[in-house]
Amino acid sequence: GGRLSSLEYSSYYDTDGGKDDDNDESFSLSAEDLAQTQAAAKLLSPERRSQHLETDDASVATFGSKQPPSQPSRSLHLEDDASVATLGSRQPSLVPQSPPDTFPTGIDQQHNHNHNPTQTTASKNNLDSRVGTRFDLALKLYSTLLGHCVRQGGDKAFQVVEEGASLQRVCVNGHEVFCILLSHLLNELIDSGTVVVSPTPDKGNGAATGGGGPMERNRALKDSARIITDAILNNGTPTMDMTTAVKHWRCLRHLTAITVAVVAKSGYGVSDLFDYRNQNGSAIEHSSGGLHGIRLPDGSVSGIGALGTLAGSIKEHSTTINGKSTVNACSYEEEMTRREREGYRIVSVTLASQLLSLLDAFIFPDSLDTSLPASQLHGLALVRSTETRLGQSQGPLLASLLRLSLLLLSHLEPSSVKFLQCCGRLRCFLHWTLELIRESVALGGYSAAFQELTAPLDRLVLAVVLQCHRTLAKCAHVLMEVESPAPNTSSSNTSESAPKYFLTQEQRQKSYRRLFRAVSELREIVLAAYRGRNEVLRAALSHQAYEALQTALEEVLNNNNTQQQRRGSQ
Repeated sequence: GGRLSSLEYSSYYDTDGGKDDDNDESFSLSAEDLAQTQAAAKLLSPERRSQHLETDDASVATFGSKQPPSQPSRSLHLEDDASVATLGSRQPSLVPQSPPDTFPTGIDQQHNHNHNPTQTTASKNNLDSRVGTRFDLALKLYSTLLGHCVRQGGDKAFQVVEEGASLQRVCVNGHEVFCILLSHLLNELIDSGTVVVSPTPDKGNGAATGGGGPMERNRALKDSARIITDAILNNGTPTMDMTTAVKHWRCLRHLTAITVAVVAKSGYGVSDLFDYRNQNGSAIEHSSGGLHGIRLPDGSVSGIGALGTLAGSIKEHSTTINGKSTVNACSYEEEMTRREREGYRIVSVTLASQLLSLLDAFIFPDSLDTSLPASQLHGLALVRSTETRLGQSQGPLLASLLRLSLLLLSHLEPSSVKFLQCCGRLRCFLHWTLELIRESVALGGYSAAFQELTAPLDRLVLAVVLQCHRTLAKCAHVLMEVESPAPNTSSSNTSESAPKYFLTQEQRQKSYRRLFRAVSELREIVLAAYRGRNEVLRAALSHQAYEALQTALEEVLNNNNTQQQRRGSQ
């Protein structure tokens, strides 16, 4: 419930049947409360004095709500906890009244004509920061409990995840709240694993419980993946039986479907990625400082913070537009919709990156040899299934992974480590997609594009090719930005001066190498789609576009054949 002052607690207790005569002092005003009340009473009129004491605690519960409280309340506020979820609402929040040792804003303006608005703004920002910190802490604790339930497995894991998803319906800004909770839950599973693993000594890398060696990154997650994959491949192990392993994997599959649904609801479905009205021409991404894209940490991505991410999105969304005039040839409603979608961009990219990083340990485990055919069959067997609890709306798990990979390909910084990982992962997903299409073609007996059995995957193959085309153009712009000289430098001393967009020459060279490696991966992706599902490209592209693509790819194939012949002759 809400916080009750000593006066409110006494009155509330008296109406509930009186108090014990032996404990009179426990419900009386403290000396500090009396001093604060007397100091405030000197500047308050008699009628305002009682009003201030009654509404002081009630105003805290209404912070972030859309309407001010209609009347003061002396009873216990049952809705105080729910009102915390309204942090980040699209409506402007009310400034809560100050505690008794400071003066309320309205009274201060009446009695002090030298009021400084800067101090009011600073105090409001300080209060917002404290409320946001408590909000983040509450959701982190909730996500920790959810992670513990997920690690227990069984039907309980599905139930607690669905109960967390119900926040979208019971909160004013439930979609934002659930995005933060889901991000913290994914981060918890990455850090602590998806199953309960007892710590065991490891002599190889010094990661024993008492060895004092460096702890391997995501060790708990890798151990969880090893236990589950071994149980699935070997039809059960002494550590985990087959049924339990399948239930754990189904729970992760369920989380994937929920993440894709949240991202699509935020305005970042596959078709939304090709809306040219949402393009940003700025070289530096404002929220993360990335070059032509969002820059995420090279390691694990932490959970989303309420004030760090969503508050900035709300600020972007609430930017004043002069009247209702058009902005960029769009109506007022369209402009506000675009800004709201822009606010979810960093949130959607973070969720996609966390989910794919979580599943990497299962789909690409360290224990499997990638040169063996069994490794390919293992990954394909995991991602070809469909979550039966959600029906056929999203298709197999592989389709969901392709959607999230396309989102990262569209919005990540092209010269970053995460982008390079995304390209390699997408290449593998595309090969598995083509394998499923070949099975469907063999089952149906005809290879026409967009037939009933292959239409969902054919559309994703086309989206991959188109997105790779746009991403290659973005990589060209990034390369020009990287090679351009820094301001106030000439071409003669460019190599000696500090590089543009980078602190050192070493960072610039690393970005160069990552960028060219990513371009090579994108080229292989387009070539694989052209070779494996040429019917889709021929049916979907115009005649001129298909001829241009065919000419470019044949030139690449000829160059590759020439290089292989030279290597063979040497």
